[in-house]
Amino acid sequence: ESIVSQRGGGATISGFDCAGTAPDGTPFSFKMGKMSAGDMQPGVYPAYTIEDISFSGGPAGSGSLKTFVFKPIDFTGAVAVYQAAPRPVGPEWFEANARRLIPAWDGLAFSGLDFDLANPDASNARVIGGIGEFDLTLGHYVNGIPADISSFAKNVKYTIPTNTMDPQQQMMLALGMSELDLGYNIKLGWDEASKTVRVDDVSVNGANLGSIAVASTIGNALPQLFDVNPEIEEAAAMSLTLQNLNLNLLDAGLGDIIVTVLAGQQGIDPAQMRTALAGQAAGSVLQIFGATPEAQGLSDAIGAFVGGQAKSLAISLVSKDPAGLPLPLLMQGSQDPNVLVNEVTVTGKAE
Repeated sequence: ESIVSQRGGGATISGFDCAGTAPDGTPFSFKMGKMSAGDMQPGVYPAYTIEDISFSGGPAGSGSLKTFVFKPIDFTGAVAVYQAAPRPVGPEWFEANARRLIPAWDGLAFSGLDFDLANPDASNARVIGGIGEFDLTLGHYVNGIPADISSFAKNVKYTIPTNTMDPQQQMMLALGMSELDLGYNIKLGWDEASKTVRVDDVSVNGANLGSIAVASTIGNALPQLFDVNPEIEEAAAMSLTLQNLNLNLLDAGLGDIIVTVLAGQQGIDPAQMRTALAGQAAGSVLQIFGATPEAQGLSDAIGAFVGGQAKSLAISLVSKDPAGLPLPLLMQGSQDPNVLVNEVTVTGKAE
């Protein structure tokens, strides 16, 4: 009753800081700025925000966080399920309804994370990096599962140690990459009316590297996809279809890095390697899809992108059946693309 009846209680707490010395003589400090919470609504725990967190532990390292937000949690749905349960409520009921008792959490976010820490695997190296901004937003809960999900991260940075012994990191340094600066974006949601899952964006990007982004529409997404019975959920998942898929690639430097590595392994000139890779990629498209106008356009686009004449590549796949491609057929197509030739229309464009 207290969960669904409480109201108010918002507060702001001033920051604090403390400092001291560890038993081994190492100085340490911890600081936290203002912490605030919104008013509690019936059945809803409010968001909490903490600002300006930092710590220092001498040689062990230091770190800071500009803001941290723990988003609201809505218990009203879970409480309603419990209140409607037949009495007495026993362990079997809780086991059968565990998913329905999961509250709707809106997610969390933070910004301005920076750290400089001692490397536990190498005494003469540091772990230096940070995250400029991160967000996770969840919504439209169905039986404990968020049907709408979005998340992103910006400026996920990592400084590659100049004295690293890791072969991959040594290769990155040799190619002039002293710091990674990455990011990602995810946005998808279930539309009950159209029985589709909209994958609006699933993308990864890197400064001075490039990006890859995928968008898609998945059909026959029935409510059973969120059923509390695992067998019903699995059957619904196997009934999903792919209606369309869009792939967008941007080369902002990663292509040159890959070609340089491959050319070095083969002992040939990078330009020759690009030409060979472009020919192989373009030829594979024609082997799979035949010499149709769409296939020729796709072949030319892929060849130009791999060959370095174009910096962006957009590929579109559309099911000829409006209902979409059944998941079993897609699974078969992942092993043998030829089975999809007559089922989809694939086009490409390079710029």
